[in-house]
Amino acid sequence: LEWGQANYDEKGRITSFTEKNTNTAGKTSTRRWEKGRYDDRGQLTGYEEHVTDEKGRTSFRGWDEGRYDENGRVVGNEERTVDADGAAGWRQWKNGDYNAKNELMGFSEKIMDARGELSDHDWFGKDYNNGLLAHSFETTTDSRGRLTSKDWTGVYGEKDRVASFRETNTDIAGQASTRVQDKLVYD
Repeated sequence: LEWGQANYDEKGRITSFTEKNTNTAGKTSTRRWEKGRYDDRGQLTGYEEHVTDEKGRTSFRGWDEGRYDENGRVVGNEERTVDADGAAGWRQWKNGDYNAKNELMGFSEKIMDARGELSDHDWFGKDYNNGLLAHSFETTTDSRGRLTSKDWTGVYGEKDRVASFRETNTDIAGQASTRVQDKLVYD
């Protein structure tokens, strides 16, 4: 991994850099992070990122309108993406809510996919165990007003990895299906 071509603003905050990663086959991918912008408190409010893969295909990500609460936690932003095939998307993340332990308790998103379809997504952290998410609930409403939901409960084991979980998904017809994974094993 090579990192360089860094530039900084007058306050010493990074505004751009280039990262190159060469895989074992000798193929290189490049990430160019630029146009870093900050608010009066020094918190990142925006940047652009161009990633060129080992085949020479470039994708784009723009992160803007970064907003923070009085404790410096992100409460909102907007993101634009264009993949290597030219498909564009957009995401507005807002209403970031945290508890006293700085654990994310909820947020809302408006998402436009590559087909131009809009959807709304709301996520709620229901419970944490030693700083690890133990229960969440989320809903998605598609561009036709159809609602789906996911209710997730997890248990952690060694190295704070998910050891088991239960996930109930409800489709647009209101039909629920539950998936349970026990005794997950990691390499």
